[in-house]
Amino acid sequence: MQIKPSVRILSAVVVGAVLSWPASAATIFGTLTQKGKPVAKAQLTLSCPGLATAAKTQTDDRGTYHFSLQAKGSCKLTYQNGSVTADADVIIDPNPTQYDFEVDTSAGAAKLVRR
Repeated sequence: MQIKPSVRILSAVVVGAVLSWPASAATIFGTLTQKGKPVAKAQLTLSCPGLATAAKTQTDDRGTYHFSLQAKGSCKLTYQNGSVTADADVIIDPNPTQYDFEVDTSAGAAKLVRR
């Protein structure tokens, strides 16, 4: 059985479109607390290899945040609230991933501790 040239071309176009279809957005979300209380209006930046610019968001009044972006792999989440900054490594994968952090300033310098 021979396949018509027009069917072959259409098949190639469909396969090419599927292979070049953009990857679905990865999502990370969570809450940011300090001494057990939500940290509101903190600036968060997510830097990932392959992203032209870092993604930015701000926590809400309950300390929650959300990023949805086209990235995967190891990324750095940076927290800034006034003059206090800290960062943590996070893994981005296709599944929504929750990262809840406590801002710990007990040792002088701030750090993000995953809860």
